[in-house]
Amino acid sequence: MALSYDPLWKMLKEMAISKMEFAKSIGISNATLAKMGKNEPITLTTVDKICNEYHCKIEDVVQHIPDIKLNIGNAHDFEVGTILTIDSFNNSDVSVSKKQTKDKIQKHCYVIVKKEENPQMTLTNLIDNTGNYIYTLASVSSVSRGLSMHFPKVSIDDQLTDGYILLGKIRPLSSGVIFHISGEMPSEVIDKLNRFYSFVDEFDKSLPD
Repeated sequence: MALSYDPLWKMLKEMAISKMEFAKSIGISNATLAKMGKNEPITLTTVDKICNEYHCKIEDVVQHIPDIKLNIGNAHDFEVGTILTIDSFNNSDVSVSKKQTKDKIQKHCYVIVKKEENPQMTLTNLIDNTGNYIYTLASVSSVSRGLSMHFPKVSIDDQLTDGYILLGKIRPLSSGVIFHISGEMPSEVIDKLNRFYSFVDEFDKSLPD
């Protein structure tokens, strides 16, 4: 599950009200304002105060971004550069520590770096992939580690973040994984990813059997 307070920030911008003025008008703490800035849950009492103060509806304050569960009967078509926040990978897959994620990249953040047509629905494909495509994911980190590709500031869950795509830490997007779409890499990064994997594929083909 993911939340976004983007509707509220847009409303305040249209009303020319700063976030600090907003917090003062509602009587909320800096800690609560910081939680909202990170799209973290707040109490319904606070949401109620906002709605009463600004004569708006709940959907004008916060929106719910539903999780997606990838499975065979519910295949999705994603593109290279799509940023995913995944909650169901085990701890060994987490590439960013809590200390590094403060005001930065969330610890379960991944990018689709490769999209291949699924040649056949083998037993392995049924277990590890879904639909007509096989997707390869790379971890996202605030620091460079090994083979990495830098990306400029991009909106990840409505927060501008820059960092690195860790091309040395990749894994397939498996069926049964629960995630939500957090953003998309800029076109220049997507072009670099496509060129990189095109080079890797050509190199693999040139190797003797």
